[in-house]
Amino acid sequence: MGKTLHLIDSAIAMPIIRYLQSINAPVVKLMEQADLPLSLLENKQQKIPTFPWWKLMQLAYDETGDKALGFNLDEQQKLEVLTPILANIQSESSSVYDALVNFIDLRNKVSSHGQFWLNKQSKGAWFIRGRSEFDPQYGVVPMEQVVFANMLRLVRSFISKGWAPKLITLVQEDKHKVFVQYYPGAMISDSNLFTGFYIPDAILGELSAELADKQGSTHSNEILPETFTDTLYQALLPYRRVKLPELKEVPEKIGLSLRQIQRRLAKEGTCYKEVIQRIRYDIAKEWLLNPDYKIIDISNSLGYSSSGHFTRAFSRWAGITPGKYRKRELAKRQDE
Repeated sequence: MGKTLHLIDSAIAMPIIRYLQSINAPVVKLMEQADLPLSLLENKQQKIPTFPWWKLMQLAYDETGDKALGFNLDEQQKLEVLTPILANIQSESSSVYDALVNFIDLRNKVSSHGQFWLNKQSKGAWFIRGRSEFDPQYGVVPMEQVVFANMLRLVRSFISKGWAPKLITLVQEDKHKVFVQYYPGAMISDSNLFTGFYIPDAILGELSAELADKQGSTHSNEILPETFTDTLYQALLPYRRVKLPELKEVPEKIGLSLRQIQRRLAKEGTCYKEVIQRIRYDIAKEWLLNPDYKIIDISNSLGYSSSGHFTRAFSRWAGITPGKYRKRELAKRQDE
């Protein structure tokens, strides 16, 4: 089985962007280097590919020279991206055990990447997150810091704020001793398969009977569409505000090779050109609903050499010309 094209909700990526803005780092330059869509700066909710987000974390880590970047990022965001999820968790959880099972289940709605789970043992449980599928040169150090700090902050939101784990496992080598500085009383084992910490039963509590089934079904990825074609469509959609990428540019944006992309699309009976045409069609329908947008301008923005080419393409998709589509849809709005 090959690598997965992962997606995240854009709200998860915004804290690193806001943090970089707060320290006057060159945000736009770093986003361009990471191949992140600049539409993120509009702060509109959308799905984006996970791969360039990790690249941005690495670039920020290198740019700032901050060895504790992930911990500083966590301190700024304080689980704000999980606030809606936490509200549901708090109302449905009677123990830390309940809260973590509910978190793992709900978290899959905002990110397909990095599986979390609880490994229950006789006197407690390991709360852990799996290793990244991505090239380890990108963002592993700061990402592990922020993920670990978020995991611990989550647990602390249900118990004493001062509680700290005594046993910690890390994927990366803690060569700068950052974790040692933050958790001086813990036994830390690095260069492992998982990142996480051990929670004793006295902290964990009991799992409610009604959550027993949910605990065994927390590894789904609800944010991912059913097909690779649909997932690629979602990954590329945020780039429409500037310029849809050519096929040769896509690997750097999603973390899959050109061959993997072409093979998976072919397996589903389609090709990259058809994915781009679908995006153009959906963008065109959206823009045609704004009477202030001239059809010639829509045509140019979508990369057509003439409005005639755009009209013919749109007519193949919709069965009617752009002008007639606009007239029909605007009339429907007036009747509503």
